[in-house]
Amino acid sequence: MQRTARVRLLHVILLASALGVMRGQAQPGLDRSRNNLVYPAGYAPATAGRLDVVGKGPTALVFIGGWGFSADIFRAFATSVASEYTTYLVTLPGFSGTPGWPMPPDSVSHSTTPWISRSAAWVAQALGERDVRQAIVIGHFIIGSHVALEVARRDPSRVRGVVVVGGELSRYWPSRADTTGRTPSTPAQRAASVDRFLVPQFFRYVTDSTWTANNYLPHTYSVDSTRAQRLWQEQARVPLPIMIRYLSDYYATEFAPKLDSMSAPILVLEPGFNATIMSDSRTPYFKAFFHDSWEPARTHSNVAFRVVPNAAVNVWEDQPEVFRSELKQFVARTARR
Repeated sequence: MQRTARVRLLHVILLASALGVMRGQAQPGLDRSRNNLVYPAGYAPATAGRLDVVGKGPTALVFIGGWGFSADIFRAFATSVASEYTTYLVTLPGFSGTPGWPMPPDSVSHSTTPWISRSAAWVAQALGERDVRQAIVIGHFIIGSHVALEVARRDPSRVRGVVVVGGELSRYWPSRADTTGRTPSTPAQRAASVDRFLVPQFFRYVTDSTWTANNYLPHTYSVDSTRAQRLWQEQARVPLPIMIRYLSDYYATEFAPKLDSMSAPILVLEPGFNATIMSDSRTPYFKAFFHDSWEPARTHSNVAFRVVPNAAVNVWEDQPEVFRSELKQFVARTARR
């Protein structure tokens, strides 16, 4: 990957500014009087997420909303296939007005993914309590996709397969030792950058206006502009401390090595967007995020890929018939012989 692509790869969600903090540069958009790493006084953290059930079909689906979205974004689809599937709609703590997980101590490294791991453990426990077996777990975008993969890695007996919808495998992270950005960090360097610089020196103080100005653009979510704006507004309502905690976990870890310990079949539905979106100068990193990030997984025999044209990360909304067909084929392919 060329240097320009790598540098652009860091522009979304504040990283271009955050790298400046890591290098000791003064940055605008920070308010030293605030602390985004704690809850307001009297806040009651979650002990579990929210799990809703739709349908009574013979095959279990588990939908996990990502990046600020509740599982309600899947509800219309789940209702439309209620006779074919029993669908478990997972809303992670902190999304859609629900309380977030307890804040971890500052001494806990984000590379241990305290919130993503806790979310995966809760989902696995919730499925166990309902005796759900041979489920197809569907993870959405960032966070939702990684929780889904982690559930399959932790509790393979309950997971028949994983479908990643509009997700990334891992975000490229440059080594601080190379100012050109051409050298990828080691896992230890990545963790140190997030733990020592990004979170305590930038995310702790970043203002809501700076975050909003650098957030994913609406057309990330849908090729339909009206739907895209509605979806953008939904994720924008999630309080900053919630988004920061999940994002810090995501940035601090590399999931590719974990694929070596996974046996469950994985289907990655990559958003193809459209020519207008892919040529938008504001989002040159879409190919790097949603396609190139999966390069380390393409050698794994249990991982299959399908690019869905004219669809953003909410593939099932932009191309419902393609999504339904791909899901049906995956269910058939992963059935016990």
